[in-house]
Amino acid sequence: MKILINKYIKRDEYGNFISAKVLLHSLTTNDEMTQLGDKGLTVNLSKSGNPKCDTPIVYLQAHNDHAGTFVSNSLMDEYVRRVTLDLTHVVDNYNMEIEETQSTEARLEHVTTMHNDDLAPLPDDPKFIVANMEMLAEMMAYMAEGIEIIYEDIEEDEE
Repeated sequence: MKILINKYIKRDEYGNFISAKVLLHSLTTNDEMTQLGDKGLTVNLSKSGNPKCDTPIVYLQAHNDHAGTFVSNSLMDEYVRRVTLDLTHVVDNYNMEIEETQSTEARLEHVTTMHNDDLAPLPDDPKFIVANMEMLAEMMAYMAEGIEIIYEDIEEDEE
């Protein structure tokens, strides 16, 4: 099982932290989903410990729509550290239970978390775009002229 932890960080023009979102995604095989789907293995993804945010480890992305924004880089890092430790703890406990009961179920491999700090910030998801249509038409004409000139130059060189 792999867990992707993506940090979408918004920075100002000087590179200073403004805000961030942490989104998680579980990458499970079909066998892992079958084996763990009904085991009730959960981790709390709330920043404040809200029990309503207990999320199955096989479907962490279900919490992403509910994930809040971080306004502090250190709080974000602490949250990621806690969630990573909690995931490891849940999988380790599951593996110990399997060993104690001598079950035929396969042990889970140690959970692998992959952090990605280099992602571009999420778009603000605008509901509409305001455009000056005259300016847009001029820009499109300018772009078309540039493409034609490049195209003509290529044709002239080939002849």
